Amino acid sequence: MATNHRYIVFAVLIVFGVLFYVNIDHYLFNHDTSHFEVLQERNRLLDVVRSLGNANQLPKGKNKTNYSFDNAGIEEKHSDKFISESDPEIVVKHRVESTRKLCEEKQFPNFYSEFKFKDTGHMVVDEEHKFIFCYIPKVSCSSWKRVLGSLYNTHRNGQRHLNQYSPEEIKYRLKNYRRVMFVRDPITRFLSAFLHKFYTSKPHVIDIWERTYGHQIVEQFRPWMNLKSGQTSLNITVSEFIKYIVKLGEDYRIDPLRDHWLPMYRSCDPCKFQPDFIGHFENLEVEGPYLLKWLGVNDLVQYPEYHVSDAATKLVNSYALAEMGLMRALRTYYHRDYELFDYSANDTMRKVLFGE
Repeated sequence: MATNHRYIVFAVLIVFGVLFYVNIDHYLFNHDTSHFEVLQERNRLLDVVRSLGNANQLPKGKNKTNYSFDNAGIEEKHSDKFISESDPEIVVKHRVESTRKLCEEKQFPNFYSEFKFKDTGHMVVDEEHKFIFCYIPKVSCSSWKRVLGSLYNTHRNGQRHLNQYSPEEIKYRLKNYRRVMFVRDPITRFLSAFLHKFYTSKPHVIDIWERTYGHQIVEQFRPWMNLKSGQTSLNITVSEFIKYIVKLGEDYRIDPLRDHWLPMYRSCDPCKFQPDFIGHFENLEVEGPYLLKWLGVNDLVQYPEYHVSDAATKLVNSYALAEMGLMRALRTYYHRDYELFDYSANDTMRKVLFGE
């Protein structure tokens, strides 16, 4: 009886948390609400939930994914792990089919039809093995560039970016070569970009990003600050950066810096690129080597040793300082990425709020 009562109380608290999240987010996003006010309410709820036991515990036979943050215009999808945890061929095939189906059903508008940097600048062509790899910043792209560079060194037969070809040559390769891309949970990728550019151990990188974006952010969101020309050490917060990119919008013009935080489909639109292989960064340890085998080059190059990421811990710690309304705005900002690439926005928000 005590156990049943405990679960009833837990369920009521969950409902309260969802209602609280949905009903105040608009207020939080449009008003100057302090971090302290938001964290006080969130931590109060978390303290009560944790006092009842592990937040992951649910009554036997219940699926914790029933806990949902809806009303953001995002369709929730089943994760790859429920299809197959051991066969990457099945998982990748499912992703590709799911994305192609979604492209056909949604008919997503695309205003970038010219073959310029924004369409083909991220696509590397390997002529020897006849494939195109579309890399996306903050999705292990540096590692993949090294792998592709090593592969090129084995044959020295034409490896260059797709935008270096003529329009006719581009169309031919997009039609006849195998097409590959890797993606990542959108909100986790955004955090990676924020931390690695504004809080990296490389001062020159921080200077570039603070001069390029930091000054604009301070001018917009810290009107009381007397900003000097060339001033650095601005300590841009994650909340400020979220407000900045959401205000710019997902259709903002792309360049070699903005591609780090603009939605992934802007660097590599799967509805135009039509990939034959879509890998997930989170499964890189398995899907990296599998891709090389799928391409038939695993005897020539190897994917670097995979190191376990601490992204989950950074996700919770960093976003704990962001207003909940902003988190929902960020989720909406990346809505097309979540739909196209088979990620669960619910799972990400649950990790942010509860650290699951």
